[in-house]
Amino acid sequence: ASIPWVSNLFGGTTTKPEKALAESRGLIEHHRLHVRDKKRLLLTEAWLDYYGDRNWEAAKRKFRLFCRERPAVQGGKVAYAQFLSDIEGRYDEAHRWIDLALESEPHNFGHLHNKSGIYRSSVKYEKSLALADKILLAQPQHWNALTNSAYCQMKLGNYEDAVRRARDAVTLADGNMASRSQLATVLVRSPRIEEQTEGKALYEDLLLEKKTGETGELFFDEGWLAGVATGLGLEEEALDLLQRAADGKGRWSILTLRQAGIVEDLGHSPRYWEIIDQLGFPELPIGHPQRELEQNMRFGRGGGL
Repeated sequence: ASIPWVSNLFGGTTTKPEKALAESRGLIEHHRLHVRDKKRLLLTEAWLDYYGDRNWEAAKRKFRLFCRERPAVQGGKVAYAQFLSDIEGRYDEAHRWIDLALESEPHNFGHLHNKSGIYRSSVKYEKSLALADKILLAQPQHWNALTNSAYCQMKLGNYEDAVRRARDAVTLADGNMASRSQLATVLVRSPRIEEQTEGKALYEDLLLEKKTGETGELFFDEGWLAGVATGLGLEEEALDLLQRAADGKGRWSILTLRQAGIVEDLGHSPRYWEIIDQLGFPELPIGHPQRELEQNMRFGRGGGL
């Protein structure tokens, strides 16, 4: 029997986060009984701690143990790198783990995409874009790399190219919630009035889909939509979306809460920091590029609390 990966664990038959998590735990218990390789279960359990239960300490312990006991499985190194980047903001260490995986699998575009994502999280948009373009040169249908490159172009001020890439990503992804949310994020920040108007209309359509349950996706969406709302200047609506993301589960919602752009837009609000505290994030390490921003917004001239 094979062990289900996180995409299966959290992409089940329901839009209810609690039911999806219960299904995930049931699958793990089933595999614990029927899979001989108990060590491999560590990685699945670590993902559940990370994505679902947000038990950071348990996730880190299991990722590290898996990497030590199964060094030939490169996916373990990549998973641990994602955790270090997303939760602890230890980007240099995350890159070291990704690079170890790439030494064994240099043409694994999933690993390269994750490395590009770490550059993006650390606000190194040029490096993130360069890796995304490398992936797209070999795999033009890689819509995740395309949405990432669109975001980087937007942050670099190249709005025309950003919009073009984001539109192409929507086509490649068959118009899923993630790709359309990223398109809306780019459109509402465009200097062109007609694109801003289009972005607002798209945002309203996506919100309606969430309210009516038309989308089959689970609980990642509120975080993405909050990023669009901040671009529209809808502060309270963005905070409402972030609160729903915090009350639910899902890695991408977690990430959105700590993105630099979100902090800059909402960090003056005490409510924003209440949501951050609800999640129990570890403090960013000294030298982290976002640490000073967070400190200023929360306690200093940004005046959050």
